[in-house]
Amino acid sequence: EKLDSLEPNQRLSISFEKTGATCRAVKENQKYFPYFIGVLVRKNIETFHKSWAKVPTEQKAKIELGIKKYFQYKDISDDELPWVSQILNRIAQDIYKNWKNELSEHFKLNGRDENSLNLPRACHYLSLDMT
Repeated sequence: EKLDSLEPNQRLSISFEKTGATCRAVKENQKYFPYFIGVLVRKNIETFHKSWAKVPTEQKAKIELGIKKYFQYKDISDDELPWVSQILNRIAQDIYKNWKNELSEHFKLNGRDENSLNLPRACHYLSLDMT
């Protein structure tokens, strides 16, 4: 992957398009943006939170810090940074919800009830294709 081949302190440039009240990653490197957010969510956020709204702010902040480490925002003014934070949060929220749903389905298929399961412990035993 392109992210794995980055030199130390090298970052991928990412552009954003603002349309009305929304903002999204566009052009070069756009496909790596949500992928890497997913990696950061699965590495930094614990699965036991009922929803993204219940995830502590400190854990959510790790996502944006990780993105800034690997991506350089192109043509973004300081006034537009809240838009970028908003898109990061929205993508991370969707990824977190989908990840929890996948975990729930996985354990239901294997005869487990999510109420009788310690999800943080169980995550250590998942196959790599689930993470």
